[in-house]
Amino acid sequence: MKLVLGLGDTGLSIANFLATNSLDFKIADSRSTPPNLVLYNSQIKHPAPILGEWSKDLLVDVDEVIISPGIAQTEDIVIWAREKNIDVISDIELFSRYAKAPVIGITGSNGKSTVTQLLGEMLSNCNKNVAIGGNIGTASPNGDTLPCLIALDATLTLFSKGGNREMPLEDFFIAYRKTDLKPGEFIKSIRIPKLKDAQKFRAYKISKRYDQDISSVTSACRFEIDGLRVKDIRIAFGGMAEIPKRAVACEGKFLDKEWVEDTALKAGLAVATDFKPLSDHRATKNYRLCVAANLFIRLYRDLTDLEDLMEVVAA
Repeated sequence: MKLVLGLGDTGLSIANFLATNSLDFKIADSRSTPPNLVLYNSQIKHPAPILGEWSKDLLVDVDEVIISPGIAQTEDIVIWAREKNIDVISDIELFSRYAKAPVIGITGSNGKSTVTQLLGEMLSNCNKNVAIGGNIGTASPNGDTLPCLIALDATLTLFSKGGNREMPLEDFFIAYRKTDLKPGEFIKSIRIPKLKDAQKFRAYKISKRYDQDISSVTSACRFEIDGLRVKDIRIAFGGMAEIPKRAVACEGKFLDKEWVEDTALKAGLAVATDFKPLSDHRATKNYRLCVAANLFIRLYRDLTDLEDLMEVVAA
């Protein structure tokens, strides 16, 4: 039997995975009301979570302990498990057993996105065929990869006891930090259509620091230009709404229009139709609207080589 420690987001995902695969487990949290208790009771229900101060009795009949990133290795329950020669693993190690491709999993409390991107770029520079993934299930409105995947028309495969279910990624996000993931489901795979010969793709990130900061605005665009007219286009933004989402009104300003800078300017005016962003400590709503509109000018000038793009880093 497996013991899952922690009933936060990671603990809930582990429990969902174990229940879906009909693996015996018990789950415990030292808090009397952990953050995902209601979700657990509605989605999984059995076994009932064990709440409150941990004791050695939790380890009875347990052959493996799976801990969440926020649980320290110095916790008594972890030390007790190791004293009894019980394996202590993370969710990454558990899920990697079921993966069909080589996987490097990165976990921890802070710095995960930075390390993931850094490692991906290192492998890419070593001529390895590598893909960087993450942050889909959390439905972060500021996740850098999500607008890219939406613009690329990516499709998710979700898995549960009932089998596979496919859906467009753009339909997966339904509210702030809320997805269409059903009880007992997890994200099995992501399918990204290969770009056609005539299609192009661009993505832009706006943040105080380029690689090690949460974005104020992200944008991504997949488009096809036939002659001087925009034949097809998909645009998505992050940081502009409670979820990463398509800019449908902006797309309409491009579609079947001439590929000139004036078209990009008119598309920028439609940003306020697609989005009503909030102000926060990263950016004001007016800043976000202005930057999002200006990114269409950057897109046009990038593709037509009107000017050399340069990276500007704040001192």
